[in-house]
Amino acid sequence: MSKILEYFSWIESVTTLIWVLLTVILAWILAKIYFQTGTQNRYFGIGILLILLIWMFPLYNSHFHNPGIGEIGNVITLMVTVFYKIKLSKYSLQLSKLLIPQLLWLCIAILYHGLLWIDKFLIG
Repeated sequence: MSKILEYFSWIESVTTLIWVLLTVILAWILAKIYFQTGTQNRYFGIGILLILLIWMFPLYNSHFHNPGIGEIGNVITLMVTVFYKIKLSKYSLQLSKLLIPQLLWLCIAILYHGLLWIDKFLIG
């Protein structure tokens, strides 16, 4: 298991950069929605929720030091992202495609935190 975790060790060093990039993408989506329809658009509120979920991750992950908590947070964020992508595609297919990097990152993060959890609780 340590070889597999070593392969994924780069994740820790790029997480902050990735979260900032994902926030910029979401801010771009929200700006486009805001300038087209304002804050009353339901897609705007879901986007705000998604930004909050992204920025809560470092808080609860560093506070609890438990890969299981990180895994739960990533799964919830993934579910909200999928929901948002589906809903947003009805509003703008082009904007919904901007969520693809977030979906990919969350899948990688879920795999990584799952491996950490397995290593800590089942193997370690």
